[in-house]
Amino acid sequence: LGSLKSNIGHLLAAAGVSGLIKTILALKHQQIPASLGFESPNPAIDFKNSPFYVNTELKPWHAKSSRLAGVSSFGVGGTNVHVILEEYQTKEIPSKAGRPLQLLTWSAKTENSVLGYKSALKDFLQASPEVTTADTAYTLQTTRASFNHRRFLVVKESEEALQQIRSSENIKSGVLKVVPSHIGFLFPGQGSQFLQMGKTLYDQETVYREAVDTCAELLMDDLKLDIRDIIFPETDSSEAEDRIKDTQFTQPALFVTEYALSQLWMHWGITPNVLCGHSIGEFVAAHIAGVLTLKEALHLIALRGRLVSSLPGGSMLSVRLPEKEVLEILPKSLSIAAINSKYLCVVAGSNSDIETFAKILESKDIPNRILVTSHAFHSAMMNPILEDFKKEVDKVKFNTPNIPIVSALTGTWIKDSEVMSASYWVNHLRNTVRFSDAID
Repeated sequence: LGSLKSNIGHLLAAAGVSGLIKTILALKHQQIPASLGFESPNPAIDFKNSPFYVNTELKPWHAKSSRLAGVSSFGVGGTNVHVILEEYQTKEIPSKAGRPLQLLTWSAKTENSVLGYKSALKDFLQASPEVTTADTAYTLQTTRASFNHRRFLVVKESEEALQQIRSSENIKSGVLKVVPSHIGFLFPGQGSQFLQMGKTLYDQETVYREAVDTCAELLMDDLKLDIRDIIFPETDSSEAEDRIKDTQFTQPALFVTEYALSQLWMHWGITPNVLCGHSIGEFVAAHIAGVLTLKEALHLIALRGRLVSSLPGGSMLSVRLPEKEVLEILPKSLSIAAINSKYLCVVAGSNSDIETFAKILESKDIPNRILVTSHAFHSAMMNPILEDFKKEVDKVKFNTPNIPIVSALTGTWIKDSEVMSASYWVNHLRNTVRFSDAID
């Protein structure tokens, strides 16, 4: 038992907070301060048969577990308070090797202040060469408030960070003026694939790797191979390039990559309020929104890619014209596969028809370019597989989306009745990707 009154005297309104401060200091220093002037207790107090005693000299505070203290303030007129304090147990987290690159961040309310933090970080790095860059980055990102004036560095080690701070080289800066009210996840379609995509993330980020591994296992029955061998071949050969461009592998490979990326972002606390996908990217969006289970989404993507691969090859042509002007000159044998902006469309059809149409465009000085694709996606050439695809889609149990989706099929907010309908996903395979409208 101790009393601050014996040390200081009557504290009136400050009695409670002063006792709190005294006790916190006792916990911090792990010492029990003396209560002065005590000689013998009131004879009505039976200290001998109690766990209590009055401490009359400064002494170490030994404890087998956490130190606990009760603080009481008995004020006049019933202004009493009692609070129990427990010491903070410092747990040292062992450093890990971490990532090969680290993100050092700092921020402040003013430009002058953010320069001061830069100087303080420089002083710390100079004085603490034994502290790893990973530990510095962790502390800066998890124990500091974020303000509008922001700076960051991407470095390998503390010495490099120190050099860059001294020279201001490679320091990225910005001022946050508006906090976004919404975050959208946008998932790309076929044509964005490449060998070793996401390999560094797969090697270094556990969440990303586990997402890819889960998908690879689920795809085994449909693909009869490991999709990781397609995405991450041992050597980047022309044969490996051909395999990842093979639609039956391209579409699952893209789905896996986009899904893993979304899991990594959400693990980092960056979650979407709205979703949108270009062509097959909408399958990832549908899964993230809860419309499809991961297993169902992967099955449909694998089936979709396999069915498309069974069709005769075709071509796709990018045309720098608005949709209306393309339709005025488009032969009936070709389809508008995608509208990617107000002035950029993609036309699809047989190789010979696309070649002929490209010559017509060139004669009119209309910019165009053949895309590197194996088939004429989103065109009439998809018609032979629609019924087979529908049979599988009919077996799927769809759920109401829990995140709003912008449809690249309709170009507007998707309705629950649409996204839960088999006909929607069949039309999604055949009809124009209205990406420009969806982005607007």
